[in-house]
Amino acid sequence: MARSAPRTHRPMSNSTEERLGGPGSVCIYGGSFNPMHSAHIRVAVALHEAAGMERVDIMPAATPPHKPNCRLLPMSLRMAMARAVEARLNTGGSASPTHYRVSDLEARRTGPSYTVDTLREYRRTEPDARLFFCLGATDMIVLDTWHAWRELFELATFVVVTRGANDVQDVLEFMGRYPDLFPDASSEIRALSAGFGGEYPHSGPEYAHIHWRGGWAPFMTMPRQDVSGSMIRTLWRADRSLLGLMPECVEDVLLANAPAVDAAWGARDSAQG
Repeated sequence: MARSAPRTHRPMSNSTEERLGGPGSVCIYGGSFNPMHSAHIRVAVALHEAAGMERVDIMPAATPPHKPNCRLLPMSLRMAMARAVEARLNTGGSASPTHYRVSDLEARRTGPSYTVDTLREYRRTEPDARLFFCLGATDMIVLDTWHAWRELFELATFVVVTRGANDVQDVLEFMGRYPDLFPDASSEIRALSAGFGGEYPHSGPEYAHIHWRGGWAPFMTMPRQDVSGSMIRTLWRADRSLLGLMPECVEDVLLANAPAVDAAWGARDSAQG
């Protein structure tokens, strides 16, 4: 069966009354989540609250082909952490059980987790969805190393998370290498680094857009949080506190499965790097 063409989306204005998503929008938010930490969770919240995504699908990647030898926790543990976050996000506030959802699509797949396969499956099972795919600037600038990467733009609208002028410049330099895909990439986009449009309400321009062949890419600027999976893994091995780096529900999953975490990351009190 021929794949239906993705819908064309017009760039939203900078009005605080308008948001990127809206009715029928589904944003896939994937990653190794090794572990899921506070910076990951703030992006998920901003995708719903600021970008207006009707549904944010949190999707742990089974075997990220571009992250070999990263001391990856078992998929079952990363799914458990994601489900703990899902339950926390869907209680209280303006969220409902339909706003944040953990997808086990890649958990059910064998072999490498290719994003193009994930997006194709969404297009097959949810053909009427306004499909978005969120990734960070550090992933965007190596996108040309991903499997069938040029097809990705035909399947979903990308939301590129940036954390300041350096991220923006790096993404622009990447886009500049492919003028056939990104003919409208311009230095004017650097102005978005002046505010935190993805997080703070009424803080000025929330989105800036790069048009590309067949679609467009919104940028969502987030405050920088200096927390990373590698930092958490190092602290775990040193048997140091993880307070403030992740919600308690995620730390509870790690502690309840400490032997499996030790096996993947290295035992606590170890001298490993």
